[in-house]
Amino acid sequence: MNKILKYILLSVIVLLPYKVNATCSNDFKQQIYSSANNISINYNLIDEEKLSDNDKLLDNRFKITISGLTEDIVIEDDSLHEQYSIKKDESNPIPEGASLKFYYFYNGNQCEPYLIKTKVVNIPYYNEFWDDEICENLNDFKYCKKTTSIKVDYDFLKKEVDKYKNKIGNNNGVEIIDSENNIFDYKILFIVVPIFIVVIAVIVVLIKKKKKRGKVL
Repeated sequence: MNKILKYILLSVIVLLPYKVNATCSNDFKQQIYSSANNISINYNLIDEEKLSDNDKLLDNRFKITISGLTEDIVIEDDSLHEQYSIKKDESNPIPEGASLKFYYFYNGNQCEPYLIKTKVVNIPYYNEFWDDEICENLNDFKYCKKTTSIKVDYDFLKKEVDKYKNKIGNNNGVEIIDSENNIFDYKILFIVVPIFIVVIAVIVVLIKKKKKRGKVL
């Protein structure tokens, strides 16, 4: 009887379905990494009329939208503890100024789950004065945009707008590019101009020598 029970138990164990996840190969991981790089994480400002009173109170004015997700990749937000997949690619309202860290995980059937990569997304602040008369005709000024990198109050904005207008006025209406956004390095001028002058001088000397030789011949 004991032998019969052993055979029955052994048969049940053998016939039970099971799955063993092997370690992912480097080639497979590279494919998954490429897929993860095609995933986009974007933030969008929520329309005022779509915000609840509680969201307005907490300044929850943005939402995250993730595109390009695949069935075998899930993304987790460590800050707000939300998980995104091919079935859920949008967040609940999130606060302005938040710094969100996203973890990309492989969660398919080819091999065991693992962390693919991480990504940090910084949410800007909503500028409630962007359409105020103080920002009229200043749409390109960084503190008159609808979202800003820092929280802007009216006193700060007024001071920065006055400084900005003075800069423009002192340069006869020619706009000065903000130093933090100016990608042109004027130090290059001190390198390029002398070299250019030397090259021109050498060319002139060579031409004169050539003319002299021509006269001698």
